[in-house]
Amino acid sequence: GEDIIDIILEEPATAQFIARHLYSFFVSDEVQVPAWSVTPPADPEAVDT
Repeated sequence: GEDIIDIILEEPATAQFIARHLYSFFVSDEVQVPAWSVTPPADPEAVDT
């Protein structure tokens, strides 16, 4: 159980994914992250880690 969590957290994409969601939720009126493939974020520099 915990091994898979450790593997996931070692991936660089995990930090970017979490940072995007935190930014979207707490900071900005962005479209939801899953919709970014259709509608890009309003401030891509702010969510690019």
